[in-house]
Amino acid sequence: MRSTDLVTFDEWRHQHPEKWARAEGTITRNQLRSLKYLDAQIHLTRERESGTPAPDSIEVRWLRTCIYIYLYVVDHAAFPKDERSVMWMKNQRRASLCDYQVAALQQIPNWDWQPSRTTWDQRVRDLNDFRQKYGREPRNRSVWEYERSLGYWYTRQRVAARAGKLTPNQVAQLEGEDALPTGELVHAVPSFAGSYEVWFREFWTEVRSI
Repeated sequence: MRSTDLVTFDEWRHQHPEKWARAEGTITRNQLRSLKYLDAQIHLTRERESGTPAPDSIEVRWLRTCIYIYLYVVDHAAFPKDERSVMWMKNQRRASLCDYQVAALQQIPNWDWQPSRTTWDQRVRDLNDFRQKYGREPRNRSVWEYERSLGYWYTRQRVAARAGKLTPNQVAQLEGEDALPTGELVHAVPSFAGSYEVWFREFWTEVRSI
């Protein structure tokens, strides 16, 4: 799919002000952030296809760095060791990321979420195991230290979810639901944006072939 077949979120919003007015109150912060990163992907595709410079936005700069790491790993079968790259990767592993960022990072061969995200995944498994075994949520004031610790963790994650700091995939896991595979971008953006998943994956294939 060529960039000429797509419009950015900003372009869509200006073309359809009435539709945007109806949709605005239903879009989560995670969805808005994902849309901005999809915009950055469109801009970088247009830059490659037509030479139109991409805007110097936070999202475009983030995606350029992600692409650099991706290509470095593809070419060298190892992660870059320069200080800037190492610090950038470390920051991603402990940052609050939108669904687009999570999906993009997982395109990098052998990308590992250690330590923070793997720890989170284990904790949510512990939470759901507790629910299944005892038929209730862990209590913050339990005399059992393990239950008390798990209860406090669950409370903190609920606060983070209300603040929009967790991805929809994490929220689903937190509530004991069948979580959608991270990276299915069709679930990360409002319905008016359409399904970008195929184009998302084509983008990384094309980047690798340049």
